Amino acid sequence: MHAPSTGATFVNYLPPGDVPHLLEWLGNQLVTLCGPGGFWLAYGGRAWPMDQPPPIWLEHTPAHDWQWSLSNGQVLHLTLERTPTVGLTVMQPLLTLSVSLLEAHLEGCCQQLQQQRAMLDQIDSSVIAMDLNGYISSWNRGAERLFGYSKEEAIGQHVLFLYADEDDDDLLTETFLSGAGQEMLVRRKKRDGEIFWVTISLTLLMDEHGQPSGLLGYLQDATERVKSEEKLRLQAAIFEYSGEAIMVSDPQGIILSVNRAFQRLLNIAADRIVNQKENLLHSRQYDAAFWSQARTEALHKGHWLGEIRCTRSNGETFPAWLSLSSVHNSSGVLIYFVAILSDLSARKQAEAQIHQLAYFDSLTGLPNRAMLLLLVDQALEESRRSKSHGALLMIDIDRFKRINEALGVAAGDELLIKVAELLRRALRSKDVIARNGADEFIVALFDLRRREHAAIVAEKLEAQLSQPLNLGTFGELTITVSIGIVIFPDDGDSSALLLSNAGVALSRLRLQKTPEHKHMFFSPDMNQRVREHHALEIELRQAIEHQQLVPYYQPQFDVQQITMPAAEVLLRWQHPIRGMVSPGLFIPIAEETGLIEPIGDWVLENTCRTLKAWIDAGITPLRLSVNISARQFRPTLVTRIAGLLQQYQLPAPLLELEITESLLLSDIQAVAQLLHDLRALGVRVALDDFGTGYSALSYLRHLPIDALKIDRSFVMDLPGKPRDSSVVLAILRLAEHQELDVIAEGVETTAQLEFLRHNGCTEIQGFLLAKPMPKSELDALLLASQNPLLQHCVP
Repeated sequence: MHAPSTGATFVNYLPPGDVPHLLEWLGNQLVTLCGPGGFWLAYGGRAWPMDQPPPIWLEHTPAHDWQWSLSNGQVLHLTLERTPTVGLTVMQPLLTLSVSLLEAHLEGCCQQLQQQRAMLDQIDSSVIAMDLNGYISSWNRGAERLFGYSKEEAIGQHVLFLYADEDDDDLLTETFLSGAGQEMLVRRKKRDGEIFWVTISLTLLMDEHGQPSGLLGYLQDATERVKSEEKLRLQAAIFEYSGEAIMVSDPQGIILSVNRAFQRLLNIAADRIVNQKENLLHSRQYDAAFWSQARTEALHKGHWLGEIRCTRSNGETFPAWLSLSSVHNSSGVLIYFVAILSDLSARKQAEAQIHQLAYFDSLTGLPNRAMLLLLVDQALEESRRSKSHGALLMIDIDRFKRINEALGVAAGDELLIKVAELLRRALRSKDVIARNGADEFIVALFDLRRREHAAIVAEKLEAQLSQPLNLGTFGELTITVSIGIVIFPDDGDSSALLLSNAGVALSRLRLQKTPEHKHMFFSPDMNQRVREHHALEIELRQAIEHQQLVPYYQPQFDVQQITMPAAEVLLRWQHPIRGMVSPGLFIPIAEETGLIEPIGDWVLENTCRTLKAWIDAGITPLRLSVNISARQFRPTLVTRIAGLLQQYQLPAPLLELEITESLLLSDIQAVAQLLHDLRALGVRVALDDFGTGYSALSYLRHLPIDALKIDRSFVMDLPGKPRDSSVVLAILRLAEHQELDVIAEGVETTAQLEFLRHNGCTEIQGFLLAKPMPKSELDALLLASQNPLLQHCVP
């Protein structure tokens, strides 16, 4: 197989310009489309096939008949016995092309080529010609408009570059083998990447010897057609599979169609209902006058709503809610009545049971989960009938477990009672408050007019619950809450699904909660993100087990001495399928699930093992800096590091721990004690991302910290932005007065390097001098007697 030259055009597949060859070529195409004997072609006293007279079937009315008067006075006559199996979509461009060729012959070869090209460009639809190998040889303006590629860009390429699916790659082969055109619905891809539907008709091009010489494709955009078909299918599916019982009748009340739910509700098959009067399905207490009045009201007001009693096929009656609506066509003429029935039996029974049973929480006196589910299901039924909306607010008390552990279960119970009281006072009497779990409350807001009102209520509750609570003998306590919000029926068609989605919104909020965001609405893509998050958590556990986590090292350079004294240990995940997974994706999951502790411990031990290997190999080791999570930063960390230093016989200053500035916002006394214990071991400590947090600078005088790391967000715009420059200079002056080293992250330009060097920065790291690298590359860098990287990158 080979591609045609880029200069190839559609003319390569056309016959010589003389009339006999043109007619022979056209006849071969017609044989392909209509079969032998399925057409009669005549021109200038000659006929095809074989100069035969008109066949007998021309005496009858033919399926299709065309005549063209050419510029020389001759007439081209074509009659088809029947419509081709592929339809007429291929015929039009073929016949237009043939007439154009004959006219071109009459006006000369040079003009012939021009007219051929002009004819192709005048066709609104896309016409594409290709050789038998699938390489494009002709591309009209319709194709340019449809796909966005110019003629110069398309000709010479294989047609596969337009495909959106690999499955229809066999179309060329099938067309060649069948020898006949065919129309198909396929997906194609535009130049801008948009995937869209087209109808494509392919036919073989035959040379003057009747042999296949290429393929002609006729394409039309079918996107709107597909959308319309999908919409019709969706509407049919909604009707057929809706949980609501739906019946469609004509203006006289004759039943035209019912869905499955209607058949189940009435316990009767569709063939026994269709073409019957609608009043035959209901209790005899509703006569014809009742239905006539209901239809009249629905006709004038758009709908009729009311409770009726229906009769099943076995004679059993039951209460139902009827919504009868009128449907008009575009001219305003009544064409259908649509009735929606809801069985009220369960609701009636539930209402009777609710009066007899007490589904309340014994501690707070609020409805419990069982009663909540019942009430929410009723609210959903009501919202479906009345097209109204409501909301569920799942309220979780932050750090409730810690409160229980610190103050005791009795204090926790007293807190729950206080919260329940506050919620009662803050809400309307018609709103429902329930206790859903140990530290969760559900607020159900019925008849919600606007979605934003749920957020207003959430903010009101947040403010109310943030006030100090008097717990009697347990003293005063201030709490915060997180709130997940769902709107029904939009976010779920059952109480269980609504509660589940509220929990999803609450979990999502916890992942990204900030002081400004204490509540979050559910959105459909949250479930997908939760599933992806869960799947990644499972894979991360397997990654630890199967040793897929790989340490990388980014060197740190002394900008004054032109040396490489240290490197930061980074973590990469070499996933067998996903490839290299970003730390920004899996580290937050590790933090949330607690996996960061075994991962962090493994990084610490692997770092010590690396340092020991360098020493044993006679290599002067670098100081390695390891990031420590807040979950790791506890007294056991000191014991663990002391054990590792003893096990691997390492000088403590070779190990540096990086902690985030946010750690200083927690228990500063506990943090200070841990830092002093680490300093006693001789381990260095660096404060990472300095300048991005909210720690008090006065703490730095009392904390045993060896270095500050300037966050890359301040370095990236050096030295151009005055504000960033002033922040960096302030940090450098502060470090100088506190006798601290300063490491600048994210150095990527020589200008940044020079600014930091001239203003007293101690060390830098960034892509300018070295990117993160695996251990093998770092080993090679250390073993080299001369470091070409430093010579090349550092002035």
